[in-house]
This record gives sequence, C-alpha cells and structure tokens, in this order.
Amino acid sequence: DDLLGQKVILLIESETNSPQNELSLKAAIQTLLTKYEQPKEIYYLAHFCYSPTNKVLKNETLQLILKH
Repeated sequence: DDLLGQKVILLIESETNSPQNELSLKAAIQTLLTKYEQPKEIYYLAHFCYSPTNKVLKNETLQLILKH
C-alpha cells in the first residue's frame, strides 16, 4: 500500500472469475469480518506456487500477482 506499506488482500486459486460470485463473496466478507480484516483487493490466480512438500510458497505466489 502506498500509504501504509501493507494491505490485506485475498488470493483465490481459480481458473475463472464470475462477477456474480465475487459480489456474493464480498457480501459474505462484509458480514463476517471487521472493517480492518476485510481485503482491499481480490486477486484470482489459476495456480499458486507450491513447494515439493505441497505447501504454498507465499512470496513466489505474491510475485505472480505483482507481475500482472
């Protein structure tokens, strides 16, 4: 984030993004999470980066987002 340095985002591993599903997701997030817990942006990736032991590689996955 330009002002705070970091911000909450949501990464979803999915091939497709439906506007209808995103609206439903945002509505659910607003009812379940506080203002400060809610993601500022939602990103969709076809595949996350995984380690050989099948753990998500957070930094590498984030770099995929930053490239786009």
